[in-house]
Amino acid sequence: MKVRIMKAVFVQSLFWGWVSCNSDEVVTETNAEVNAEANLLAKTTKASTLRVGDCTAVPGWASQNGGATGGGSDAETVVTNYAQLKAAIENTAVKVIKVTGTITIPATSTGRIAFQDQTGKTIYGASGAKLVSTDQTKANSGILNIKRCKNIIIRNLIFEGPGAYDTDGWDNAIIDNCQNVWVDHCEFRDGVDGNLDIKNQSDYVTVSYTKFTYLKPPRAGGSGGSDDHRYSNLIGSSDGATADRGKLRITFARCWWASGCKERMPRVRFGRVHIINNYFSSSVSNKCVAAGFEANIRVENNVFENVKTPIDLMTGFTAVTAVGNIFTNTTGNTAGSNTAFTPPYSIPTLAASAGSHCGRNSEKIFFQYSSRINDYMADNTNSLKISENDLFNELSQLIEQSKQQVTVQANSTVIILFWQVGNRINQDVLQNKRADYAKQIVSTVSTQLKERYGNNFELRNLRRMMQFAEQFTDLQIVVPLSRQMF
Repeated sequence: MKVRIMKAVFVQSLFWGWVSCNSDEVVTETNAEVNAEANLLAKTTKASTLRVGDCTAVPGWASQNGGATGGGSDAETVVTNYAQLKAAIENTAVKVIKVTGTITIPATSTGRIAFQDQTGKTIYGASGAKLVSTDQTKANSGILNIKRCKNIIIRNLIFEGPGAYDTDGWDNAIIDNCQNVWVDHCEFRDGVDGNLDIKNQSDYVTVSYTKFTYLKPPRAGGSGGSDDHRYSNLIGSSDGATADRGKLRITFARCWWASGCKERMPRVRFGRVHIINNYFSSSVSNKCVAAGFEANIRVENNVFENVKTPIDLMTGFTAVTAVGNIFTNTTGNTAGSNTAFTPPYSIPTLAASAGSHCGRNSEKIFFQYSSRINDYMADNTNSLKISENDLFNELSQLIEQSKQQVTVQANSTVIILFWQVGNRINQDVLQNKRADYAKQIVSTVSTQLKERYGNNFELRNLRRMMQFAEQFTDLQIVVPLSRQMF
């Protein structure tokens, strides 16, 4: 039983590690300890990543050829509207851009932002930052065109298009003839032609902890001929783009191709592409990973669930190595062919097994319900108070009840318990007007619980439970997911 509980705690630790990577740079008095712990455990210690939380060393191909450090520790420029964003991106002297709020791209031929011929730049979003395009035409679609750039970091941004429409329009973002680009903790949804394409001799690119999805129905009747062009990611523009040979070294690590994705998850030409520890769950899929002309792909420790053709071996591919993957309720090909490349870098590889993998359900949870973490200890406006003893007694009762249930469903029970504890504290303590009072109560109760039930209830873990409950507001969602997590 102890082993099971420890395993549950371990997975939850991974889960909250992801959350901290995806949060804004704001560190309050009450959550500083949590953030400090994440920073100590992190391996990507580049100054450029500290603003949005440190992550484990995932960079993959982007770590080669000098790495991706972006704008480093340069002073940031905060942008809140389109004019500011466009000016900051196009200004080569601006090295770090912080996007706040929702910024809509104008529906004009000059609306799409050209990010070109620059070196060493970071663009990242504050909590909930979103870039939106509403135009489906060929001329006016798209959000960001990244071209002939080097050493670029894009983090913590939502790219939202108007929906798929095969008019030969633009993707939400394009990486074109760039080197050493790291796209991390972003979400790309509802692109016109696609969500994120990488092409034209681009090289040393990593996409990590990023979600791809289509939430809007496709628009039929496009000139390209597809009535359902929900095609997410194209690597290499055509079979005739022979200059891509020896290029397009790309890593997709711990990403999620979610609902609505039809094809291209990704589709690869020429490139040496490493697809590791990702989750594929689109029930409308025709095919997921597509090995096209001279594609060399390593498909490693991923989870494919409720999808068609997890691995499509197209005409003219070079090699596909499929190892350590899990296929649940899938149809079509799951095997590789020939022997693909061996990466020159190392990534902490997560097992795809249900017991230790953080890609399947915990990754789903992370992306769907925890995209941004706010200041959970902020001052509130009412004056409700709760007795420390009452809170301690009630939480003790929850724990005792949980202990009786931890048998066959030990792991699920522990996760639900953590949610219940966090939710109870959030409901009663965080309604208090004074943040210092709330901090004192949580600290006191933590000391009492830790003494009786152990280190799982130390202060930093209680705060994680509070975060957990804040993001998962409905227990009816938590319960079924907790049963599938292990």
